[in-house]
Amino acid sequence: MINKSKRWFILVPIVVVVSLICLHFWIKNRIVIFLDEIRAPAIILDYDDLSINLFTGSVFLNNLNIEILDDSLKFIQLSLFSKQMKVKGFRYGSYLTTGHIDFDEWYFEEPIFIKYEDIVSTGMTISDSKVNFDSIPFTLKALNLDNGIVQLVKGGKDSVQMEVNDLNISIFNIKGNLKELIKGVPAQYSEIECTTGYSFYNFSPNKHIGIDSLSYREGRITVHTLDYISNNNNSGLSKVLEDERNQILFSIPNMSIENFQVNLVNNSFKAEGDKWSINHASLSMLRNQNVSDKKEPVDLHITLLRNLPIQIDIDSVYISEGFIEYSETDSLGNNENRLYFENVNGDINNLSNTVANNEETTISASSNFMGHADIRLYWNFYVNNPNDEFSAEGSVFNFRGESINSFLEPDFKIRGYLSEMYFDLNGDMFTSSGNIKMKYEDFEFLVLKRDGFRVNSIISNLGKLFISKNSSVDSLGYRHGNMDIVRDPTHSFFEYLWDNIEDGIINTIVGNGKE
Repeated sequence: MINKSKRWFILVPIVVVVSLICLHFWIKNRIVIFLDEIRAPAIILDYDDLSINLFTGSVFLNNLNIEILDDSLKFIQLSLFSKQMKVKGFRYGSYLTTGHIDFDEWYFEEPIFIKYEDIVSTGMTISDSKVNFDSIPFTLKALNLDNGIVQLVKGGKDSVQMEVNDLNISIFNIKGNLKELIKGVPAQYSEIECTTGYSFYNFSPNKHIGIDSLSYREGRITVHTLDYISNNNNSGLSKVLEDERNQILFSIPNMSIENFQVNLVNNSFKAEGDKWSINHASLSMLRNQNVSDKKEPVDLHITLLRNLPIQIDIDSVYISEGFIEYSETDSLGNNENRLYFENVNGDINNLSNTVANNEETTISASSNFMGHADIRLYWNFYVNNPNDEFSAEGSVFNFRGESINSFLEPDFKIRGYLSEMYFDLNGDMFTSSGNIKMKYEDFEFLVLKRDGFRVNSIISNLGKLFISKNSSVDSLGYRHGNMDIVRDPTHSFFEYLWDNIEDGIINTIVGNGKE
């Protein structure tokens, strides 16, 4: 006969095992019920298999698929598919007794997020769920997305406006409620780490920006090979866009941002950073002369900065060893005219469009122009000035006039050598004025007639007379002039700047030359 001690020795393990089995199925059933309650007419939630591990506090969902529909229940607003969703370190006791969700890791394997931009909902579709998301607090040590894809689809299922590939994200120490987490805005978190593969964003059917890879760790972003390009070559672009004269190709091989943060402020994103470093950037602008201009008013860069859809607050930007090229095609599509700036270096301080920004934004830049002329530019403004008031000054050394004549025709030509030129001006979005002084050798300024071939002898000879005899120069050999311009509202800031310099050169040559 089995004594009592032996009987308990046999019964206790059996009871424990049976209890664990019952607890396993009871908890699994509670999770299934919870997932069922999430479902609503506008929320579709499916998965192939659910399994749990009581000892590790793990929950596994295979081939998880979630779709959130619009108000009509006909179109998908947002979808998520994950090969496997895994929860680790889930504290069942906390959830069963208090309703608080507390676990160590929420993991998504190869998730695919798709947002359909054209589908707009007038209400919160998740409010139709039986689960009150606002009332479910959660604590999560780490949210991990492994090798994911994010897409923004606009204009049909086959029209991808944005795509991020090979997305890996880790967000640590998240606290809040489940509704915020589902919307992608955790209430609190301590740190984010992120890496991506190739990503792109289509601004239009003919222009897009692409990034080969990006990483974010401990507040530092590193970007490799950022390109802004046209999807068509220039001739192809001109065939589809009758008013598109310019093609822009912009590339940054390497860029880094220190202490970068993105926060949600008053329902608007705010990007902050202490130091942006941009190395070996190149900008190529190709102008197709066979396509007519579309003359429309354009904002100055100050207004564009002020009206960005997000707030930015950047302490400093450093640009090193850049390259800028501008070229024009002839009637046969050949690149006939070309201007270029080498070794472009610059500093930008206080690049910010926040309402509280009362400090001056300062920009300084230098470069080598056409392989022989040294150029410097200084530009200052207050971003919140409603009239876009600014001041600018610059200098040019060792300039050979013949190098840019193809761009000055049919208005005028320059011959000779300009050893020094200095200018300073003040202006706003409407008018500008300033001073200029020049020192030159064997310099000729030839004003052309409208047909662009014959020289206007009266004005040109007048210019030659002043220049050849070096009349009205000061004791240091400088000839002085003024700039006074009413802005063409279709001109950008740099076109506006050139209008001022062109006016100053003409005034210096044909004026009295005195300060």
